[in-house]
Amino acid sequence: MEVQISIIVLILSASLILANSNLVDITFAEISKQKDNGNDTFKKSTKGTAKITSKAKTGTDKYVFKISVCAGKESVQKPIILLKSDREQFIGVAKLSVLPQKCRDFSSQIISNDSTTIKSILLEGKEIPKGLKVKQIK
Repeated sequence: MEVQISIIVLILSASLILANSNLVDITFAEISKQKDNGNDTFKKSTKGTAKITSKAKTGTDKYVFKISVCAGKESVQKPIILLKSDREQFIGVAKLSVLPQKCRDFSSQIISNDSTTIKSILLEGKEIPKGLKVKQIK
């Protein structure tokens, strides 16, 4: 029993060390999980994509950026997008839908030390995940 506990503690410690180092970058694929036992987690959309197409620095550690949301065979009704940087993470919600086989541009602002860390992922569904700040994107 003590050996098992020691192994678990060792694994958890190693995970924390790696998670806090630059060696491990948690990708959006790892974040994109289905709902599990009623807990809110993120699921990547299968209906389309969200891609950052441009970024511009607007102040100290502030960036404005443009997101292109493209729909596949089905329309994307009022896109919900996870937006993340090295300093901020929030849910961007759009009021406009994207028609099938079309793209629509939206914009927002984010706090970041490094513009290369600004990422986006289109989320599945219409429910806004709990626990994150929500901003309207235009």
